[in-house]
Amino acid sequence: MSKGYLFQTSIEDELKKINVEGIRRRLSLELLEPIDELGTKITRISLTIKECYNCNLLQIHSAIIIYAYVKWLITSSSK
Repeated sequence: MSKGYLFQTSIEDELKKINVEGIRRRLSLELLEPIDELGTKITRISLTIKECYNCNLLQIHSAIIIYAYVKWLITSSSK
């Protein structure tokens, strides 16, 4: 998003190394609103994916600890 992938750029823009803010200044507010909404949705989705990943990782760690504890109980009781 910060690289300006949603904006159509010309060869002149690439040669002049115009950044995203320069492209945004050229566009009207009506054209920028959907792009900004899409950017916020993408950011929200990205944060949700990271939270789900962390939650799943915590569950995996918990499962490993429980498995190790049960394995330890079984091996210690059989001696």
